[in-house]
Amino acid sequence: MSVTFPESLLGKRARTIPETLTVPVDFTSGTFTPVVTDSSSNSFTHGTQSGFYVRIGPLVMVNLYVTWTAKTGTTGGDILRLGGFPYDNTADQRTVGTGDFEYTGLGTWPANAAQITVSMLQVQNYVKFIFPTTTGSSTSLFVSQVGTSGSFRGSYIYRTDEA
Repeated sequence: MSVTFPESLLGKRARTIPETLTVPVDFTSGTFTPVVTDSSSNSFTHGTQSGFYVRIGPLVMVNLYVTWTAKTGTTGGDILRLGGFPYDNTADQRTVGTGDFEYTGLGTWPANAAQITVSMLQVQNYVKFIFPTTTGSSTSLFVSQVGTSGSFRGSYIYRTDEA
């Protein structure tokens, strides 16, 4: 038996794939505990910490929800980090991840917040948030710019070198 894709999907180049097509792939899934910290590794006081991941080969997909009720012990001038991801990012500088996070909470959220991007540095297991400044450069989101309580919910996809 084989599967034939119709011309309506593939145009004039319809292809037949044998039923026994096998692609060896390392697959794993599980849970992890996401954390909100500052760049000095001081942790926020967390409420809910829920994370789920799927890894297929070197590709890691995470989905998380984390809340915090206080920023006690953190430094306002430090960069905000969202971490605890199950695997470190790849060391390959040509590789970038992608994701989307929703933030709720008060604070002095940056004026250019609509353009915030998520960035994961090489061989790290956390993301940071970067946004453009009014002068055309970019800067990180700092602990002082998020509320005393709040939450992040979202997903991120990245590549790992870990076995």
